[in-house]
Amino acid sequence: MFYIFFITFLVVAVVIIWRTWSRYTYYSGGNYKNGGQDVILWCSKSKDEIVENLFQKNDKDTLYYDLICYNEVYYLKIRGIKRLQKESPYEAIFRMDYLSRENGTYIILKRTQIIYSTAFEAELYEFFVKKLNCIAKKEVS
Repeated sequence: MFYIFFITFLVVAVVIIWRTWSRYTYYSGGNYKNGGQDVILWCSKSKDEIVENLFQKNDKDTLYYDLICYNEVYYLKIRGIKRLQKESPYEAIFRMDYLSRENGTYIILKRTQIIYSTAFEAELYEFFVKKLNCIAKKEVS
C-alpha cells in the first residue's frame, strides 16, 4: 500500500512540475531559465500607458499586486497568485525600470529582496503577457 501511494505521489509531483515549467517557458518565450534573473519585457506602449494600465486592476489579472511610486521610481509589490485562490503569506517587491525605444518600451523588473522574490519571477511573465500584451526578451536591444 505504501508503494502505491509513493509511486502515485511521485507521478503527480512530476506532472505538476512539468506542467508548471511548460507554462513558464510558454509565457516567457523560453527566456525563463532560473530564479534570480531580471525579467525583461518589451511592450509597444509608452511608459505612461503601462503605468496607467497597471494602476487599473481587473478580475482577469493573474496576480494580487500593488503598484507603488516612490521618488518617481515604480515598484511592483506582489502579494500572491490568483490561480491559487488566495493571497500569499509573503510578498515580493520588484523595481520597475523602463527604457524607451523608438519601437516601444522595455520593462526591466529587478528583485529588491532575495527571499521569496524568485517564487514570483516566472509568474510575472504570464501577468505581463496577459495584462499588457508584452513580449519576453532575453536582453534589451
